[in-house]
Amino acid sequence: MIRSAERHVPRHPIRVAADRTGLSLDLLRVWERRYGVVSPGRTEDGQRLYSDADVERLRLLRRATERGRSIGRVAKLATEELGELVREDEAARVAGAPAVGRGAGAHLERAVAAVREMDPAGLETGLRRAVVALSAAEFVDGVAAPL
Repeated sequence: MIRSAERHVPRHPIRVAADRTGLSLDLLRVWERRYGVVSPGRTEDGQRLYSDADVERLRLLRRATERGRSIGRVAKLATEELGELVREDEAARVAGAPAVGRGAGAHLERAVAAVREMDPAGLETGLRRAVVALSAAEFVDGVAAPL
């Protein structure tokens, strides 16, 4: 088990952080630069090193944005507040409340509705929007395969 103090020790290179969070390398860099979501440590040669706490925060940010939250707004939240927001969003989704925003589930729901209504133009428009809004993996796993 990792002690609290050890959670903040930078030790994961950017590829490990990307793999553990499901975020692309480019998106990690953009979120750091533009929104200051985490401040990774650096090796002597300048390579980023992320702590366990950084990785957890990035996971929460990914989950929040997948539920339709704006990164610009959630990036400002403390990690504890962010965790609570994600839990609330996920509880609402499980309870059947409409999803907030443009997660894969919302795109899938719109696509299924277009199929039921026999609306090929609406289906095409919805799928195009999903391709733009989601990563390739999210689109395939969350929209195309279930559809």
